[in-house]
Order: sequence, then C-alpha cells, then structure tokens
Amino acid sequence: MFSFQFQLILYNILLLKAVTCQFSETTFYKTCGSRSGVLCFGMKTFDPLGDDCLINKNCNLAVSIFEDPRHDGKVRFQLMGMPPMDTSGNFKGGYIAVGLSQDDQMGQDSVVECVTSDQKSRIYTSWNFGRNSNKRQEDMSYIKNQWVSFKNKTIFCDFTRDVKSKVEGNTINLKSNNGYYILLAMGNLKISKFDEILNHGWGNGVASPTPILNSKTIVLHNPPRYSKSENLKFSTIFIFVGFILGVIV
Repeated sequence: MFSFQFQLILYNILLLKAVTCQFSETTFYKTCGSRSGVLCFGMKTFDPLGDDCLINKNCNLAVSIFEDPRHDGKVRFQLMGMPPMDTSGNFKGGYIAVGLSQDDQMGQDSVVECVTSDQKSRIYTSWNFGRNSNKRQEDMSYIKNQWVSFKNKTIFCDFTRDVKSKVEGNTINLKSNNGYYILLAMGNLKISKFDEILNHGWGNGVASPTPILNSKTIVLHNPPRYSKSENLKFSTIFIFVGFILGVIV
C-alpha cells in the first residue's frame, strides 16, 4: 500500500493534467475569432479558396499562429485537419502539415508535419526541394512544446517554433518584413516504419495568396483558456480517477 504522500502527489499530477488540456475544435475557432494578434488560415477539401471556412467554422484543414507570452521568444502553431480515409472508409495513418514559403508554390519550403499512425502521433520537420522532393530534418531543436492527438477523424497538433531558425542552410525568420506564404497540406502515409508521407493530391492542399506571415501579423496574444465549466468538468473526472486509484493502492 502506498503512502498518503504518494497518493497526494498522484492526485496533483492528475489535476494538473486536467487543467492543462490541449486545444479542441471549439477553442481553435475561439482563438481565431478573437481577432487580436492571431493569424489564421484554413481551407475546405476540394474547395481550397472557396467560402471562408474560418467564419463558418467548417474547415477541413486550418492553422492558427501567434506569439504566445507563455513561451517567450517563440511562435505558437495550432493545426487541425481531417486527413482522407481509404476507399473502405478506414483510417490507417495520415498527416497534416504547414509550410513556410517565399512564394505560393512548393519548393524551398520549411515544413512541419504532424503524423498519426498505429495509435501513435509524432511531429517531424522537413524541407521541400520541389513539388516531389521532401527531406526529413534531423535537427528539430527549433520546434518545442509538441503535442499531437487524433480524435474523431481529426488530427490536432500544437507546437512552438523559434522566431529564427536555420533549415538546409536557409535562415527562417518568422518576423521578416518580407514575410512568408503559408502552405497547408494533408494526406495519407506510406506503409512503412518511417511514417513516410504520400503526396497530398489535388484538393488537399492550399497556399495563401500573399505572404501573410510577417512582422506585422505575429504579435503577442493571450490565447483563450478553457471556460470554468470545461475546467471543472475535466478536473472532476481526473479527481475521481485519482481518488479511485488512491483507494486501490
């Protein structure tokens, strides 16, 4: 039987986990709707430049970008997307990705991939040399605070990126005056242990029409928290679990 002190520590860990739950579809649109220093960009499948899915809250793939004061000197990215299913309607693995480019075409782009397969989720960085040439990067030191989840056919991905980084000899400065085009893509994986991504295909990728990520659009922003009712709901669940575990041990 474990001591009361151990049970108390376990309780506090579970409670902390409840309070720091990651973002959801609801909080994503809430962040984008705050219109205070948040850059958001999204698309509908097969209609990438159609209706404003951010306003209608029905994007199939979207990203929010802002400088989070809780992570000094870093820019926070939150992605949400629904990769395509296979012909039988099953999901065997997929990815959503965001790229930073100097134009609206693939090639010479810094990319972050959020991948889920075999009930595991991971983040990779890569560099697009062209439309059909993508190289994974070993150095991921500029990507921190990673979190990826797959729920209800949707990949949720959250990470911070250093304002300045070096990728394939190229300096990436998120606060550059010239700015970057945002590239979004999603698709399936090759069946391999390396989580190799397949080409996203037409209708599952989009580029911003202008270099929207620049020194004027990346500013400090306090992201919305879970409401008290949401925090109370999660906390109650984890407190109950902690109590049961305490009784068992």
